[in-house]
Amino acid sequence: MVGFAVIGFLVGTALSNTKVLVLVPAIPLMLAIVTAGKAVRGETILWMEVTMILVAAAVQLGYFLGGIFRFAVDEKSLRDIKARAKLTS
Repeated sequence: MVGFAVIGFLVGTALSNTKVLVLVPAIPLMLAIVTAGKAVRGETILWMEVTMILVAAAVQLGYFLGGIFRFAVDEKSLRDIKARAKLTS
C-alpha cells in the first residue's frame, strides 16, 4: 500500500509542471494499476478501496507540493539572478 502511495506521489510531482487537467486521466490510470496489482495479489475489496483512496490523494498531494516547490525554487533563482546583476553593474 505504501509503495503505491509513494509511486503516486512521485507521479503527481512529475506532473506538477503541467496544467491541473492532466490529473483527470492520470488518477484513473493509477487506480487501474492499483486495482490490477491488488487483484493479482488476491487482496480484498476493502483494501483495494483504501489503497485507491490513498493513491488518489498521494497523486494530488504530489502535484500540489511539486508546484509549491517549483514556485519556491523559481522565486529563489530569480532573486539570486537579480542580486548578481546588481553586484556586476
